[in-house]
Amino acid sequence: MASQDTATRLLKRHDALKAVQSNCLRVWQDIADFCIPHKANLLTKRLLEGARQTDRLFDATAPHALILLASSMHQSMTPSTQPWLSLKMRQAELNEDKAVTDWLEDCARRMHAAFRQSEFNQSVHELYLDLAAFGTAAILIEEKDPKLTRANASTFGGFRFHVPAIGDYVIAENADGVVDTLFRTFTLSYRAADTKWPGKLSTQAQEKAKSKPDD
Repeated sequence: MASQDTATRLLKRHDALKAVQSNCLRVWQDIADFCIPHKANLLTKRLLEGARQTDRLFDATAPHALILLASSMHQSMTPSTQPWLSLKMRQAELNEDKAVTDWLEDCARRMHAAFRQSEFNQSVHELYLDLAAFGTAAILIEEKDPKLTRANASTFGGFRFHVPAIGDYVIAENADGVVDTLFRTFTLSYRAADTKWPGKLSTQAQEKAKSKPDD
């Protein structure tokens, strides 16, 4: 009962936040129509995959300016051609210890390498597009499943990055104005859901995963 009560409470809070967000959807739809057409499906739902999305666009100035701004943000803050992060200890005296600074430098190098081996650069560009166009953006960071070595030992499998579409998630802030809540809505095929949560689907969904896996 406790888990059911928690799920019900979370769903109600999600619905309440969606109701608050509904005031923004019309503005976001207008912005997307004229600045970022491939995201213009907040209120205008297109039934056919690949349908034309530039019905209201008569000039490419706004989309071009948005791409330039997002690219500038990308290259200024997280350039793909060079390391852009460094690490320090909170205790200032530890940063004077060479062994500590060498360890931190090695950690930063490993993190940067892991980012470059993932879809980070593509995802963070989408993040900057959303941030520049809509004024808000979110990025999901997950750790991939561990890899097994020849000795059957688990190793780090890498990062997975995903930028949920504007309107597919809602956020809330704490007393300090810091976002501490995010709900997102997403759709998976039966096959993808069965792979992500093996043995957790309903009997009907498991049958669909076998008969119509891509639905």
